[in-house]
Amino acid sequence: MTRFADLINKYDVPGPRYTSYPPVPFWESPPSAEEWFAHIEKSFQDSKKREADFYIHIPFCKKLCFYCGCNRKISADVNEGSEYTSYLLKEIDLYTKNVKEFKTNSIHFGGGTPTFLLPSDLKTIVNAIFDKIPKVEAFSGSFEADPRITTREQLETFYNLGFRRVSFGVQDMNLKVQQVIGRVQPSEMVRTQTDCARSVGFTSINFDLIFGLPEQDLECIKQTFGEVGKLMPDTIAFYSYAHVPHFAKNQKVLDKYEIPTGNKKRDLYEKGRELLNALGYIEIGMDHFVLPTSELYKAYKNEKMSRNFMGYTIQDAPVLLSLGTTSISNSGYSFIQNVKEIDEYYLVLNSQKLPISKGHIQNENDLLVGKIIHDIMCIGKSELGSLNSDKINEFVQDGLIKVNGNSIEVTEEGRPFLRNISMLFDYRLEKLIESGRPLPFSRTI
Repeated sequence: MTRFADLINKYDVPGPRYTSYPPVPFWESPPSAEEWFAHIEKSFQDSKKREADFYIHIPFCKKLCFYCGCNRKISADVNEGSEYTSYLLKEIDLYTKNVKEFKTNSIHFGGGTPTFLLPSDLKTIVNAIFDKIPKVEAFSGSFEADPRITTREQLETFYNLGFRRVSFGVQDMNLKVQQVIGRVQPSEMVRTQTDCARSVGFTSINFDLIFGLPEQDLECIKQTFGEVGKLMPDTIAFYSYAHVPHFAKNQKVLDKYEIPTGNKKRDLYEKGRELLNALGYIEIGMDHFVLPTSELYKAYKNEKMSRNFMGYTIQDAPVLLSLGTTSISNSGYSFIQNVKEIDEYYLVLNSQKLPISKGHIQNENDLLVGKIIHDIMCIGKSELGSLNSDKINEFVQDGLIKVNGNSIEVTEEGRPFLRNISMLFDYRLEKLIESGRPLPFSRTI
């Protein structure tokens, strides 16, 4: 067995993806609505920048994808999207009534399937934000799109609203894998949608791809990236499939198929990375590849790239306000997550209250650890301050990090282990491990 294979076996353990710190399972002491609004104001004052990034969660999908672990509701009735839109407006109103004047730095639509909504509903949501929270001059808009249902009218609607980035959910280009996971979209369909987006005027196109899917092998990866090479999106997110049927019940139907794990799964990523490198893509952060002409690469090179619940981004306002069911907001000093069920979301908003289900006020240690993990994930190095770990030497000996005084830097060999390196400084995770209880996370490799 190779040394790299040994490292995979050693470090392939359950661990957080660290889109926040602390991760959601460790949240405690949620803020009240009054505290939440006060934290937003404090972040505005501290940063001297009264701007917010918006995330808007659209939970509807027309068909169920068996691999999916997201919150979604399967429906073919677009009127449900129109009703949901009316409640998003109520949530927007709560912020404009309780937070003093500020501006919109960016908007990202995720899901579910944002392109489930009618073009008229998309206009209503975005214009409602712009009317009350004007956009900054350098506003950035992005959205996720399902190639199977997205229309040119939807693309044109987003473009006319100032959006210039679209992310297509591609996952895999092999028909057999698509049939197994319940998401059949021929490569010709992806090509047509990509060409359409470019003809409309979109300047940034992302493909979401997944490795480790049931029945996926090296030939599938070669086929997928052969098609990617014909289309050349400027960014690619190449995510690890998280098989968690205890959490996502729909994944149970996949148990009868071969699901790659360990070194076999990592081989799929390494083959994808090899093919992407040959196409001219550069690996940045975790699971992301970019062309050197992309804005995300420029941000990465200038150490300005950020990471939040939407993944890697160049947007970094002091506050992230997330609207819709299950969406997570970050005030800079606390987190809140909205309720999961649509009916409950409607019920709470009808009472003119924020639809909060859980949250967390960060203490000083949380803020310190969060900064270290963010830097590791985004720029591959960090100053440790007063923090340290008695396991650092082991990671140095394994060649995953270098230590220089009170700072660490991830080595090239350490790139696949960013989650494990981040776990070194997670004092909350350490307590859970010491308790002997099972870890509620997907595997790191």
